[in-house]
Amino acid sequence: MSPGKKLSEIELAKNLSSSRTPIREAFRQLQMEGYISVVPNKGAYVSKLQLNEIEEIYNIVSLLEGYAAELAALKIDNLELNKLRKLQKQLIV
Repeated sequence: MSPGKKLSEIELAKNLSSSRTPIREAFRQLQMEGYISVVPNKGAYVSKLQLNEIEEIYNIVSLLEGYAAELAALKIDNLELNKLRKLQKQLIV
């Protein structure tokens, strides 16, 4: 989502098949972390992040993704491995 975009609790709840309560909780957390700005009686908006913040986020995500892949590789069985190979073949074609 681009900076300044208005966020809708109702739309997000509908898209996520959720009630508005967890969306409100997520908004509070995102506001505390500086990712959104909430304007009373107006709504929530995506905040603009600085380049160094974006780089930090990408670095953390890449570490987490690598670790998740390592854990998955350690736990995969032959059935799941064969499914992955079939999916890979479909992507190559």
